[in-house]
Amino acid sequence: MRDSVEQLSVIGSHGITIDFKALFMELLDKILIILFAGIFCGLLTYLACSTVIPLDYESTTKIYIMPQETAGQSSYVDLEVGSLLTTDYIELIQGRDVVEQVISYYNLDLTYERFLGKVTVNNPTDTRIIEISVKDEDPYLARNLAIYLRDVATAAIEAGMGIEGITVWEEANLPLQPNITAPAWAVLSACAAVFLSALVVVVRYLVIDKIVSADDVEERLGLIVLGTISYEGRRQPKRERR
Repeated sequence: MRDSVEQLSVIGSHGITIDFKALFMELLDKILIILFAGIFCGLLTYLACSTVIPLDYESTTKIYIMPQETAGQSSYVDLEVGSLLTTDYIELIQGRDVVEQVISYYNLDLTYERFLGKVTVNNPTDTRIIEISVKDEDPYLARNLAIYLRDVATAAIEAGMGIEGITVWEEANLPLQPNITAPAWAVLSACAAVFLSALVVVVRYLVIDKIVSADDVEERLGLIVLGTISYEGRRQPKRERR
């Protein structure tokens, strides 16, 4: 017993040792609880996304911008200038004047910042194509917002930068499926619940190191238990009646 206590003190002074086999057995012992948590959270998320929580639909339209050729410059220089101006086009599309005009036209109860969170403007690499995407809970409204935002931005680019070579490369689509469907959200929620449940089991195993049974004595101290004595706690003396 004395040797075991000394061994424990040495382990505590150098650090915490983890018995991975015992930890694995602890996870295996709680596997039903972990799986139940994952299934429950997955079903709950699926029902919430199908009935209560609205899903976002995204519509995308594309425009092609060809700046006017400048006399005396090569086509390579024109290409480089067009690539540099693409960043200016994106900033102009996301500008307050353009966005607030769309908000005012559709009478949306949104601020500039909130509406900008629904908009994504992207430029594919090595192209002059600009993608304008808008998300909304209504797929028809998402398509209409993308079209009107494209038209307003095109007019602003032509008026502000003197460019006339803007054409619609791809018309806005009508999204039939949301960005992330209810089953996808359910799978993500179930995986997160399983991970968190397993993490709770691991933390509980590492933090709570009390010896509460004879098996804990044999596993953690390496001692053989010959017998046990039950302890019922300190008894309170009964008061004598008068």
